Amino acid sequence: MEKRDNKDQKRATGKISRRTLLGGVIAAAVLPVQSLFADEIQPKTPVLPEITDDPTKIVGPGPSPLGKRSTFEQPVRKPSDISSRTPLQDMHSTITPADLHFERHHAGIPTIDPAKHELLIHGLVDNPMKFTLADIKRFPSVTRTCFIECAGNFRTGKAEMTPQDILGLTSQSEWTGVMLSTLFKEVGISDKAKWFLAEGSDAAVMTRTIPIAKAWDDAMIVYAQNGEAIRPEQGYPIRLLLPGFEGNMNIKWLRRIELSEEPYMTREETSKYTYPVKDKIRMFSFELDARSIITYPSYPQKVNKGWVEIRGIAWSGRGEGRKSRSKYRCRQNLATG
Repeated sequence: MEKRDNKDQKRATGKISRRTLLGGVIAAAVLPVQSLFADEIQPKTPVLPEITDDPTKIVGPGPSPLGKRSTFEQPVRKPSDISSRTPLQDMHSTITPADLHFERHHAGIPTIDPAKHELLIHGLVDNPMKFTLADIKRFPSVTRTCFIECAGNFRTGKAEMTPQDILGLTSQSEWTGVMLSTLFKEVGISDKAKWFLAEGSDAAVMTRTIPIAKAWDDAMIVYAQNGEAIRPEQGYPIRLLLPGFEGNMNIKWLRRIELSEEPYMTREETSKYTYPVKDKIRMFSFELDARSIITYPSYPQKVNKGWVEIRGIAWSGRGEGRKSRSKYRCRQNLATG
């Protein structure tokens, strides 16, 4: 009876609560849009936080040493035993935040002291040399936007799969480092050298043999990603970047490069990353194929009647010929549409 009396009193005096006032303001702000474009624009389901206090009346936290996402934004990778998949459906551009870049490694993430880490380049070279991280950073740097895709990226078979489930082993970053050709010029490469072996410092000692033409073309030794030092799961302190080549060849935690006349036929090139295609065995497959995926709308998102904006990403892989340098760069990058 007392509560009812209070409500009646408010009605009589014309007073309303702050929650009612804010709700009314939001409704008023949304109404013109609905009235003008209700038949043309796909409405989104509003997800508003519960308003518990007026933020204009509470002093927020001060500056912090490290930024963080809003508590209302919680994109996460989907981990398995051997990898973590990027939430493609949550991305707003083709650049993947460093902490959401997909992850794949063969024996865990090594802890490497950058002050002690060295890159050895030897084999068919004039002057075998070791480069510290500081040495590498003294060479002219290059920054490029490139994507990396795991060779085992594509999954299908269920209707209840998100873009993250299907193609989540794809990510794109802005990478900074030195061209591998710059270091090759420093050590002097023999004319006999046709291949180079790249070796990582992880417990798997991941190794792959790569045609030397790729080194002269666009291979990089990178130490920064999206403006910050590469994160440990992405190869800290340095990794190999081979635009357009399968992810497993972009050796992380890079410690050694050896030049040779023939491929080394390592474990990763015989028992791994070798697979049957019809009645033949495919080895040394380097370039990625073209792919695309719709990221909105996608499972489990729901749409309502009306116009729907369709978003997605695509990459051409080997689908475009190398007619010009600019086109070649384009085929290495993700595109939205």
